[in-house]
Amino acid sequence: GHKLRQYQRIGIPYYVIYDPRAVLGDQLLRSYELRGGRYHELTTHYYPNIGLGLTLVDGVYEGMPGTWPR
Repeated sequence: GHKLRQYQRIGIPYYVIYDPRAVLGDQLLRSYELRGGRYHELTTHYYPNIGLGLTLVDGVYEGMPGTWPR
């Protein structure tokens, strides 16, 4: 809500939500791209304007097993 609108206002090109507990729905990773002053959900987690992408991997991080963004 508030953070998303703030990022839109200052022109952050991508907005990513990692939700490991699935509090916001069934997706663990959501990606949005700013187009025309509004964020639009992406179907992939690749961000061509910055040449980066994200994926989810199962593994152990700092002794905690889980699904982690990479």
